[in-house]
Amino acid sequence: MLHEIYRKLFHILIIFIPIAYSYLGKKTFLSIFVPLAFFIVIADYLRRNFTKLNAIFIKIFAKIMRQKELVATNLTGLSYTFIAVAVVFLVAKSQIAIMAFLILAISDSLAAIVGKSIKSRKFYQKTVAGSLAFFLSALAIVAGCAFYFGHANNLIYYICTFIAVIFTTAVEARPEIFEIDDNFLIPFSFAFVASFLDYMWQFL
Repeated sequence: MLHEIYRKLFHILIIFIPIAYSYLGKKTFLSIFVPLAFFIVIADYLRRNFTKLNAIFIKIFAKIMRQKELVATNLTGLSYTFIAVAVVFLVAKSQIAIMAFLILAISDSLAAIVGKSIKSRKFYQKTVAGSLAFFLSALAIVAGCAFYFGHANNLIYYICTFIAVIFTTAVEARPEIFEIDDNFLIPFSFAFVASFLDYMWQFL
């Protein structure tokens, strides 16, 4: 549990990504974060060929790494996060991308902590308590963003984001379907569904 808290305290720092986007704007943000994503993935990839680099990497980040990430042939969650940053912020509308990464930072962290703190029945690969924490916090995020983005009276906005949250909650609970790290899967899933619905109904 202590390991999970350490990991999620670090994980919640992802919240600074959408904040940075809001202040920098799309062009400046991407000019910084796309090269940064490239650098992080390359450095992570090089661990498999340089054991000393891998040893240093593990020594620094062991407290926040999952067991599978300690294996040099596997990319870390950080790499998948920045791949998602490059893809989602490049392709999706700003408002959708911001919501997607707020959900990753906050909802995913709460789901992990609540899921491990409260005993409840299994829900796919996760627990009912964890998934409920994810779902409710994600709803709170999109509701808060409705006021921030000026959509407080837009019923279509609430319907579309509600559908996107349901889909993302299901994906978060059963990541084995896609076999992709949830640091990529969560923001991408929300952005994909919300973007499709926005294309259909133009709720943004």
